[in-house]
Amino acid sequence: MEWLLGSPPVAFAEGEVTLAAPWVVYGAAVALTAVSVWLLLGYRVPPRRLSSARRLLLAALRTAAFAVLLLCLFQPTLVLSLVVPQENFVGVLLDDSASMRIRDEAGGEASRAELLLAAFAEDPAGAADALGPALRETFVVRYLRFADSAGPVATPAELRFAGERTDLAAALSGAADRLGSQPLAGLVLLTDGAGEDAGEGLDEVLLDLRARGIRVFPVPLGSPRFDVDLEVGALDAPDRVLRGSLLEVRIPIRARGLGGQVARVEVLDEGRIASVETVRFDQDDVETAITVLAPTEEAGPRRFRVRVAPAPGETVTRNNERTALLHVEERVVPILYFEGQPRWEFKYVRRAVHGDGQLRVAGLVRTAEGKFYRVEVTDEQELAGGFPDTREELFRYAGVILGSVEASFFTQDQLNMLRDLVSRRGGGLLTLGSGKSYHAGGYRGTPIAEILPLALTGADGGTEAPDGSSSGPSVAERNFRQLAIAPTRAGRTHPVVRLDQDPLVNQDRYRTLPLLSSVNLTAAPKPGAVTLLEGVGADGTREPVFLTQRFGRGRAASLTVQDLWLWQMGAEVAVDDPTHEQFWRRLLRWLAAEAPRRLEVAVDPSRPSPGEAVTIRARVEDASFLAVNDVVVEAAVTRPDGVVEAVPLLWGGQADGEYVGSVVVETAGIHAIEARAGGAGFADRSEREPASAFFEAGPPDDEYFNAESNRELLERIARETGGALIAREEADNLVERLSLSRSGATVIERRELWNAPLLFLLLFGFLGVEWALRAMGGLP
Repeated sequence: MEWLLGSPPVAFAEGEVTLAAPWVVYGAAVALTAVSVWLLLGYRVPPRRLSSARRLLLAALRTAAFAVLLLCLFQPTLVLSLVVPQENFVGVLLDDSASMRIRDEAGGEASRAELLLAAFAEDPAGAADALGPALRETFVVRYLRFADSAGPVATPAELRFAGERTDLAAALSGAADRLGSQPLAGLVLLTDGAGEDAGEGLDEVLLDLRARGIRVFPVPLGSPRFDVDLEVGALDAPDRVLRGSLLEVRIPIRARGLGGQVARVEVLDEGRIASVETVRFDQDDVETAITVLAPTEEAGPRRFRVRVAPAPGETVTRNNERTALLHVEERVVPILYFEGQPRWEFKYVRRAVHGDGQLRVAGLVRTAEGKFYRVEVTDEQELAGGFPDTREELFRYAGVILGSVEASFFTQDQLNMLRDLVSRRGGGLLTLGSGKSYHAGGYRGTPIAEILPLALTGADGGTEAPDGSSSGPSVAERNFRQLAIAPTRAGRTHPVVRLDQDPLVNQDRYRTLPLLSSVNLTAAPKPGAVTLLEGVGADGTREPVFLTQRFGRGRAASLTVQDLWLWQMGAEVAVDDPTHEQFWRRLLRWLAAEAPRRLEVAVDPSRPSPGEAVTIRARVEDASFLAVNDVVVEAAVTRPDGVVEAVPLLWGGQADGEYVGSVVVETAGIHAIEARAGGAGFADRSEREPASAFFEAGPPDDEYFNAESNRELLERIARETGGALIAREEADNLVERLSLSRSGATVIERRELWNAPLLFLLLFGFLGVEWALRAMGGLP
């Protein structure tokens, strides 16, 4: 193409084509056009042996030949802005991160770092098409290294390829600031673009580079796709969990080249295997996720590590595991259980949680009109007036269980409070099946119906009169049905429903449990609900039995059976069978343990590097769980060496109830944070309990995740700055593009195009084809 056009194609993209002919040439062109028109008219009356199509073709060929001749007469010229040799700078940014050590070049024989060093070898004879020697012939080259930090280096030989992360935004911004005052032809970026947050913060930097006219030419290193690889994605796990609960961890896994194979997934608690699962990959290129449940037996900060056994032939194995620091809490979660009448379920729920130091179920049973029976209350004032009638009293509980109680018992304000307990306070609400629950209890159209994960039917199937009399069987009798309980697909990995770690054993345990009964007719689950247990009737009909959904900040669950206590007292259940106790303990933990408290504290980032600042945020709310801005909040940060640093947290006015402070992390290891609040909103001693959190400082581990060469990101950098993606072997192409710079010290060069070989080939080609066609038609 360069021979045909007289200049490389990139010159036409960067330059401007003009016509340089003087005015007399335009007069000659008019005359030539007139002659060509006269010649074309000769085809109007040709010999009869020429068809109309051939006459048109001959006319088109002659017209094209005259058009090429006219173009040559107009003297087309390519105007280029070329840099002055050795008077312009080029910044070469060299990736010094640890991922450059990956050996995925030349069939696994060379690392990315080795190819980078070879491209800038001092001896050009030692490396064909080396970038360094080619750039140094025309430009003043300045080398800058980058990884988690950036800075100049004298030569690429100073690189150590040990950076803990790749920060492209900081590298490009720093290079532009450092070299922007010089005549800069452009920036050359040699990197793999790998790392989970390599592209973070690039938007503003690329806009700035484009505005300043600084072009970036990325040179990608590394393979864009590994042949065989297993990678564990970012873990989805709670920051804290109540001791004794099952930790639910969602683990994303990406597999390459492992179709039809099985991988072993392990969850380790401080090095001890807590849970094991297996995953099968149906295709070679798969992105999937599994949910693993692991027990939490010891309180305090715990490192939970997820690892996948390496597969044969993996290019990178350091992306096969992830670690999460969790706060396993040792505290008491208060829950209110309200029954409208005495029944067996109340007794056996209390028995199930008896002896569990992390659960306090305060019981309230209506024994007669206006009379209540209280159990597990902390003092004589708790629940003394029956069901709470203020938000401050109700919101003391992290969760509420509603048993056999009709909606008309509650005032409208109490119904609204129950809804706000879930949506605003972030607590949990569990409704149980009975003859006075759901539609049979008159809940349709109430605030409770908004919370429920299931829709209520328009009829209950009964014939009861408004005064309570009945002309036949009662509602409960008409709707009574026995159900065999089984977990759904979603329930098999849920911490409440998973009774055994082994999926097959878990299924068998449900098959051996007694049948349960339900008297409530319900419609389908709501769109956002998840069915975890279903009941199978005698006729094979299936219906949801245990459903959950998120509602606002909290959780709502419905258990539509009325006699779950049979799992403890059924004739076929062994005396020491733990199913009933296990189910209720896990259910109540899941329902209420994550409910926020009035004082919450969090850190960002969750894994800082030593020397990095950590932001501490506290959220403060009053007894009604409304944000307060007039309290005093202070955090105590305990370092791994035991040194305690006080950090005041101040309300910044940006968000109600949010108090912010920062501390610089000096050492690696686990740090403990304890925040306390005081003031008018925290007057009672019971409300002065500190909020705690943990974070671990250490080197980031994201360099080997998303470690494949990120060509898409590098192409975006080139496109948005006006540069181009350059292959490592295309040194001449890179120099040519940099030489056609519009910035720096430049000179204007004009290249004549009328003598380009392409134009002469076209001219003689058109005339030659016309002559051949005329000869074939017998024309002179």
